[in-house]
Amino acid sequence: MLSFEAVAIGVVASLSWALMDAARKWLAHSFDLLTLSASLAFGQSFLLCVLWFIQGEALPQSDYLIYGVAGILLSVIGLLTFLAALKSAPLSVTAPLLALTPAICALLEWGIDHRELSIFQWEGTIMGVSAAILLMRDPSGKWSKGAWLMILVALTFSGCIVLDRHAIAHASRSFHAMVQSLGSLCIFGVLWLWQTYLAKKPKVLSPRGRWPIIILLLTMLLFAGAVLLQLAAIQLSPAAPYEALKRAIGVAGAVLIGHFLFHEAISVRKLLASGALAVSAVILSLSY
Repeated sequence: MLSFEAVAIGVVASLSWALMDAARKWLAHSFDLLTLSASLAFGQSFLLCVLWFIQGEALPQSDYLIYGVAGILLSVIGLLTFLAALKSAPLSVTAPLLALTPAICALLEWGIDHRELSIFQWEGTIMGVSAAILLMRDPSGKWSKGAWLMILVALTFSGCIVLDRHAIAHASRSFHAMVQSLGSLCIFGVLWLWQTYLAKKPKVLSPRGRWPIIILLLTMLLFAGAVLLQLAAIQLSPAAPYEALKRAIGVAGAVLIGHFLFHEAISVRKLLASGALAVSAVILSLSY
């Protein structure tokens, strides 16, 4: 049974990630995607470099390279698509679809690693996919563009998780996290420089007033806190229960924050689909 300390830290960490989603959606209307991605990647890289230096972990084995590079590329695609999805559709529609990650991971492991799935994992997968189909349709019956983008995000993030499991067999977790962050920062930086100075058509939006800059800096601090809390939570409890807690709180947070902060309507269909996605994530996470 998990201790009170583990549950408390896990809840706070999960709430931090939910607030991160809301902050990134708000910032996506003040900064272009590359500027926002590069800024957040810079804050993440600084934190993880400091953590790796403090821990003094060893360098990885040579077999790590292929998994590390593939993970960086998938991560960059996922982060850019994630911000595009948040900008183009309501938070209460897009963010809950990330709860599909455990289901997609289960299918990827079944297809790539030939890992047998239990009856509970198949039930969770079917429930998650069915709920996603329900959530992707807007009230007019059309398929939401933002929801399609978030499905792509879930696919890339799931691929990253599968690659992570192979990568940490050849390197420490802190080193792998640092390399992924620095690799993403380098790619975002090159793309930002090309867009701003070489393409001769700068895409950078001009933030109005000081609030976008202040929120961006606070989001960097929030991200740092979320990472530290997540590491603490995983140290105190198995990863699967924490992932279930994170996804369930993330779904609930997306619906509530979307309603109260961005004035998004809450329908019975949205509540049922979001709830089913949360239950699917819990079933899949706890069945490992």
